[in-house]
Amino acid sequence: MIRVFLACDDQAYGNEICRQLQNQRNLVVFPQTEYGIPAIRNAVEFVPDVVILVASDRDEREITGAVKSSLPDVPVFLVTERFSLDVEKDALSSGVEAVFEKHQDLESLITNVRAISSL
Repeated sequence: MIRVFLACDDQAYGNEICRQLQNQRNLVVFPQTEYGIPAIRNAVEFVPDVVILVASDRDEREITGAVKSSLPDVPVFLVTERFSLDVEKDALSSGVEAVFEKHQDLESLITNVRAISSL
């Protein structure tokens, strides 16, 4: 069973991610409507196999860094509203596996999560 931890304060977007992943047999999603340090504590308790962080205008580097230090071997996918090469480079240097643009890359995000669940 693959355990996906989803931290997303945009309920509609989080629901869409859950809906798209619900048909995956060996996958369970634990959605959190908070994005921040309390969500990281919940993620550690959940012991996920993959983490999806949907960032708004918060400090992605601080949150992703905290996730990677708490769960160093867990793949982290970052979804951001303000995608740029600098944002991607910064995220990848902090240990994030992939960065997706919120309104453009939902299908790519889902494909990557499914790829992990089929390993």
